[in-house]
Amino acid sequence: MDTELNSLEAKVAQFVTLCERLRTENTTTTEFVIPPHRTLAEIERMAILQTLQRTNWNKQEAAQILGLYRPTLYSKMKKHEIQDGSKTAARRVAAVQ
Repeated sequence: MDTELNSLEAKVAQFVTLCERLRTENTTTTEFVIPPHRTLAEIERMAILQTLQRTNWNKQEAAQILGLYRPTLYSKMKKHEIQDGSKTAARRVAAVQ
């Protein structure tokens, strides 16, 4: 039980740090707002997606903003079933041509 509580506390602290970093690093884009009544997993997914979109799907840059190693970002993308938007966009352009 203590281990689970410590893990949750660490995740919340990491998320708060992430929100502060997102707010101060790039004020030209919309800020990430913590939506009410969402699970931690849903909030994590939203933060990853928004950061990837802000960086034009540059995973190295997104990982740095999120305070993650790039392989960890890939793992979280897989966990949250986030498909690479840059590849999806490239496929759409190729299909149109």
